[in-house]
Amino acid sequence: MSEADPKGYYAVLGCDPKMPSWEIKDRYRNLISPPDGGSPTEEERGRIEEAFAVLGDRDRRDVYDGVAPPAAAPALSSAPPMQRRSAIRCEHCRKPTSQPRRIAFFWTISVVVMSFKNPMQGVYCPACARRDAILASLLTGFLGWWGVPWGPIFSVQSIFGNAFGGKTQRHANAAMAWNNVMAAYEAGQFAEAYALSQAARGAYTELARDASALEEALRQLVAAPSRAPADPWKRPSWHAPAALAAGLALPLLLVAVIAFSASTAPARADPPQPPAAEPGDVGGPPG
Repeated sequence: MSEADPKGYYAVLGCDPKMPSWEIKDRYRNLISPPDGGSPTEEERGRIEEAFAVLGDRDRRDVYDGVAPPAAAPALSSAPPMQRRSAIRCEHCRKPTSQPRRIAFFWTISVVVMSFKNPMQGVYCPACARRDAILASLLTGFLGWWGVPWGPIFSVQSIFGNAFGGKTQRHANAAMAWNNVMAAYEAGQFAEAYALSQAARGAYTELARDASALEEALRQLVAAPSRAPADPWKRPSWHAPAALAAGLALPLLLVAVIAFSASTAPARADPPQPPAAEPGDVGGPPG
């Protein structure tokens, strides 16, 4: 052990004190899940986890390196073991989804002069999002149009918004996409991490720098890096018409019924008119 590595943590991970954080994480993953198979003993694993719990945390690493006072981080001896990330699950079907999104769809309910827009929201996988977009529009079609004056206005906003993707939260979606990239990386699924990183970089420009750095490191670990997967959020051609039809079907049907009834109703008969007077009549009763 040296003055720069008082507890031998850098030596345990095979790292240099000047290495960036992502390289330290890479060394840690290779030690925990070696690419060529095998695994460390329980004693070795405990030592590796202890070292990474310090060097993998920026504040604890600064304290260990002597560039920050001890108050900047919890005591090194109490550093908890590193916990792996897990893939985000859809809140509706509860299945892991590689590219989750937080979305709000809206449905409208109206009663005479009162109208309300209600969110149907959460973390979605693509299949559940398409289902709830149609469901929210269907509820709006049955319950939303019947208020004055806001019922029709809110209903149109809800139906068209649902048909074209709902209201998304870009920052939250970018964070979840990166979580799934790192979850695959930490699990040793480097090919999947590489593909997900490409997809995240393409969808969220704010992830471009981190994704590019990770992909550069992964190219050394993946023999044949895979391309980014097809975008599962690309809406099929039937989705927007289906969502629009769900919300507009009932009011359009009622309009059609009213128009048909008006066109087939019997014509109103005019009241009988008195006969016209003959020429020469003076208008009095006969004598």
